[in-house]
Order: sequence, then structure tokens, then C-alpha cells
Amino acid sequence: MVSNLKIAVVNDLSPETNPGAASIAYSFAKNLTRHFEYVEFWTTGSTESGFKTNDGIEMKIQKFSDKKIRRQDNSLKFRLIAEFWNIKNLFWFILQVTKSRPNIVWVHQIGFRFPKTILVVCKIMKLKTFITLHDYNLIVPRKLFPMDLYPLKIASVNPLQGDGNKTPKSVAFSSDSFSQRKYFAFRRSVLCFLYNSLTGTFAISEQQKEIYSDFGFRITSTIANGFDECNCGETSKIERTILFAGRENGKGLSLALEAAKKNSWVLHLAGDSRLKDIVSEKMNPTEYEFHGKLSQEELFSLIHKMEFVAVLSQCYDVYPSIAIEALVHGSLPLITRSCGNWPLISNISSNLVIPAAQVPDLEWLRADVREKDTNVKVSALEISDVQESLRNYLYFFR
Repeated sequence: MVSNLKIAVVNDLSPETNPGAASIAYSFAKNLTRHFEYVEFWTTGSTESGFKTNDGIEMKIQKFSDKKIRRQDNSLKFRLIAEFWNIKNLFWFILQVTKSRPNIVWVHQIGFRFPKTILVVCKIMKLKTFITLHDYNLIVPRKLFPMDLYPLKIASVNPLQGDGNKTPKSVAFSSDSFSQRKYFAFRRSVLCFLYNSLTGTFAISEQQKEIYSDFGFRITSTIANGFDECNCGETSKIERTILFAGRENGKGLSLALEAAKKNSWVLHLAGDSRLKDIVSEKMNPTEYEFHGKLSQEELFSLIHKMEFVAVLSQCYDVYPSIAIEALVHGSLPLITRSCGNWPLISNISSNLVIPAAQVPDLEWLRADVREKDTNVKVSALEISDVQESLRNYLYFFR
């Protein structure tokens, strides 16, 4: 039965600009059209953006200048102010709420374009407001690393295990300056109060729920992202290949690079030109292949050709989609315990879970997975599809 309620799905960036959280948010919005008569997707995009949709969703896009936004993004001071006081985008949001009058607002990633104060607007207007957390930005406005929380524990230990009677709060961020730690603590207290007042706050992995709960955030439920089945058709494998896709900061690019060089494999890169700049300084042109930014379909096609996909995050990575997409599209992820979905990968083979900061031995892993017939184990995994994941949300929306 289709509800006559109106729901607005809000995300800072469009799938065209940021295929991670934005693609997940848009996929949910697209599938919501089966359950709600009125579905809108509110986002931002550059004036040069050509993002359009034919999925029955009404798009509301706040435009910005590419040159101006790059200048702003390069300033940490501006970003920290704009995450609460981006007045232009705040008033744009107020205008949309006033005009559309949605019954439900489902917020995904905000704070980079839409200020977090849009949640105050939702509270004042008494809207049912739900938020899905895609990162650890509420805890610290940068990448969160295991050693931020547990600096006395060596990196190879399970990141969730603390040291003796020390809690995360008592040891957190000791590598930062005193003034930074004070600001982080004040910022967290404000955000904790604000987010705990929402109708519902969702984590997407148990690891994420546990970390946020340690800092006082109330998590309504944990709902893992869903993934559609593969419809790519047959694609042949390219032997001795490993793929790194995404941004370089804290994501283990150096480990993937060293693994490829050590084993004389070809490293494939998907992402912005920064990846090529880094790798070209350490590898010969014949040792890597740069594919640039890919559409979702192009990325899936590339994954099919790869033997392994590197998900060797050194920072906490909530639930890296690329790890599950690797399984769905015929490859195998190499993952660290900093990733929230590592337990799922360990069900295939514990050897696919790589100790922190260790360079994988690709030839040994290749022989190991063939011996264990991992294809059978992958097919037996119960990976939620988007509809199943959405049904878990709908239980709370209604």
C-alpha cells in the first residue's frame, strides 16, 4: 500500500559528485517511491552539474560555484564554521521545508554543504526527523583512527578493545592539542544533545553503534546498507590484479601499493587524480592503471575483472560499500578490522581480514582462496538487498 505522506531525503552531495553516502541515500529515495506517493531528494550540486533523474523523484538542488566551494573546502576554519552556520544553504532549506511541507525528513550526510542547524529547523517545525550516520564526523571533524580512542593499544589489536579501566572518553584524541580536544568535546556535547532529540538515529554497523554509544549518542537501531544483486553479465578476470577505489586519506592506499609491488601485481585505481599523483611517484607506468572517476556501472564492471579489492582502511570505516560490492560483483575484498563489515568478510575466510598496517601477500592469498572454494561461501552469505534494508527503516517511519 502506498502512503500519501510526503518524505524528503536530504544529503549534502549528489551521487554524481560523491558516489559513497550520496549513492546510498539516492538508492533509498528511489525505492521509497514504491511506498510513498510523494518523494523528494534534496541535495546540492555545482552550477556545471548535469545530474538528473527519471526515477519518479522530485529533485531539489541548491547550486554552488565549483571555484568558490573548492576555496572554502581548503579552509578548515571555514568548514568548522560552515557546518553550523552556512546561512545561504540554511535559508534554502527553510524555504524548501516551508514550500513542500514534508511529513518525514530523512537526513543522511550533512555538515559539508547543508549546515547541521537544519535539524533545529526540523525540530521547530515539528517534523518527524530521522538520520542515518555514514561516518564518525559527530565525534571528530576528521578521520577517526583506532589510536585516537585507544592510544595505548597497538594497532594490530581489535580496535574495539580498550585498555584496562580506561574508557574511550578518558584517552580520546591525546595526539591532538589541548585546545583541539576542548573544542572537540564541546562540539560533541552540542551534537549529542541535538541528535538525541531527533525522532530516530540509525547506525549502519554494530562497530559504529558501539563507538557512538560510548560517547553518549542514542542509537535507535543498526540497519546495514542493502545491495542490489549483480546484473552485469559475464566479464573475464584479469589475473594478478588488485583494485583500490576511493580517496587516499586513511584508506590504506600505501598498503595496496606495497602489496602490488611486492607480488608484481598490477594495481588498478578508481578515483580522482590525486591517486595517480601519489602512485606515479612510487610505481612505473606498467605497474598500475588509472581509471579516473567511474560511474557506478563502470566501477562494477571493473570489479568483475579484479582478483582482489583493497579495503585496507587505517581509519575507522563505518561500513565500506566497496567491500560488499566486491562480493556481489565477483571479486574478493581484503579488509581490516577498522571496517565495520569485517565480520561478514571473515565468514568467507579469516585470511581476508588483514592485520592493521600489514602488507598482504597476494600470491599466498590467491592460492588460499582457490583452495577453500570461496565462491561457494560467498553465495551462501545473506547480504540484504536495498528493499530489505528499507523495510527495516519503514518500521520506524510509520
